[in-house]
Amino acid sequence: MNILEVPSAHNNLISQSILLKSVSIIGTGHLGAHFAMGLSKLGVPEIYLYDPDQVEKINISGTPYNVDDIGEFKVEALRKLLLNGNLEKKFIHINKSRVEHAKDLVQITDVYVVATDSIESRIKILEAIEEQTKENTEKKYLIDLRSRSKIAEVHALHCLMMHLFIGIN
Repeated sequence: MNILEVPSAHNNLISQSILLKSVSIIGTGHLGAHFAMGLSKLGVPEIYLYDPDQVEKINISGTPYNVDDIGEFKVEALRKLLLNGNLEKKFIHINKSRVEHAKDLVQITDVYVVATDSIESRIKILEAIEEQTKENTEKKYLIDLRSRSKIAEVHALHCLMMHLFIGIN
């Protein structure tokens, strides 16, 4: 299967346009990891994961990580989950450093998901995204996942799907 084809199980659910999107997910804890899993299952072929943290025992209960992932970098563990959980080809890029400047974002993507814990890091990340994309004329999407609840995750994913798949703003 070509990576730009809609998986046959999703033919009636997903438009071809979503498969041309790339996504940066900054913060791969509870919300970021689940959000990445959802986007990957929906057919997004290229995902950039950013997080300097390692999986800890406390992460196991609310994330897709497993006990075997403890001590591994979150981005490495999540990359394995994303690649092993899909039939179609994926490009999953990882970065284990903190995003504080535009140079830390290795690629301009269509969607940026900010799912970090501290407001200080959020401000630096949002400034980095603004700096990186300021001369790019294509429309970019920013999703800021602030809450640690499943409701925030589901709502954000729903909003993105509605806009990208069927054009609702």
